[in-house]
Amino acid sequence: MADLVLYTRSNCGLCDRLKSMISTIIDDDGRDDLRLVEVDIDSDPGLIEQFRYRVPVVMHEDAVILEGKPDEQEVRQALEATD
Repeated sequence: MADLVLYTRSNCGLCDRLKSMISTIIDDDGRDDLRLVEVDIDSDPGLIEQFRYRVPVVMHEDAVILEGKPDEQEVRQALEATD
């Protein structure tokens, strides 16, 4: 199982939107090979420095695969590339 790490923060509407979109796609497409792991950047000063103005950010195998406000097609393409 591969982890998708979603860097987020509280009161981030874009973060909530992307989390919901990814979760729905994973469920609808039966992608039991993927697991979404949410990390609140406010819990770590280093993460705040790295991602403060970039959340939401999704990483897979230490590479950024999504960032900002992707549409559904971009999310699907990014998830397909994790195969």
